Amino acid sequence: MPKGNRTTWGCLAALAVTLALCAAGWFLLPDQVALQIGLDGALGNYVPKPVALLLPLGLGALGTGLSTGESRRRTGLLLAVLAPVLLIVTLILNR
Repeated sequence: MPKGNRTTWGCLAALAVTLALCAAGWFLLPDQVALQIGLDGALGNYVPKPVALLLPLGLGALGTGLSTGESRRRTGLLLAVLAPVLLIVTLILNR
């Protein structure tokens, strides 16, 4: 299998994990989701739940799209793998 195909398949797998986490987040997260922690440990910068779930999903989709080209394959993989990590952190912060 060529290297580009492995990268694209890895991005698609990360995007599938991101979709599954978005579905879980829809039921587990509150209506207002905190996206940032202050220096004092308090949660800050709240956004509506759909926005908080669409941001990582868009990041994963962008990464998957970039992975299909020759020049941005590593960048695409990094973005696609970062998306589920961000959702996991969001789920942990807002439990």
